[in-house]
Amino acid sequence: MNSSFSFESKEVETHQALTVKTVRGGLMRKKICLLMIIALFILSACSFEKIDKIQLYEMESFSNIRKDSMMIIKDKQDIIQIRNGIDSAKKQPGVVDMADPEYKIEVGKNTYYLWISENSGTIMNLEDTNTIYSLTKYSAKRVGEIIKKNK
Repeated sequence: MNSSFSFESKEVETHQALTVKTVRGGLMRKKICLLMIIALFILSACSFEKIDKIQLYEMESFSNIRKDSMMIIKDKQDIIQIRNGIDSAKKQPGVVDMADPEYKIEVGKNTYYLWISENSGTIMNLEDTNTIYSLTKYSAKRVGEIIKKNK
């Protein structure tokens, strides 16, 4: 009987040790997850560029800006609308061959060509002139209204 007690007591000690390791391991995993979430939050906050103004130019061709055509958009709501339009634009498939752009638009560190009408809009990032993005109908309308307001 004494040997079975010894066996049971070792089993209990082993179970307790495993439980402590599991709890510590679980806490460690939670700490690591929390640190990763905090790091992602900090990185995403750093990558969000604060934009105080948007510069817009009327274009004569891909390489020529129309003289005295610069418009500066400083209204926060207008800046938000333009950024949302750009961010929600959908990439279009295929290689592009576009007419001369109507506008060049500088949004923070990014510069785009812009083609706009009442019902549609297209942008092209100057860093990738082989790809175009279509604005939603709503965004095209809003961006067009903002441009008319600032002319």
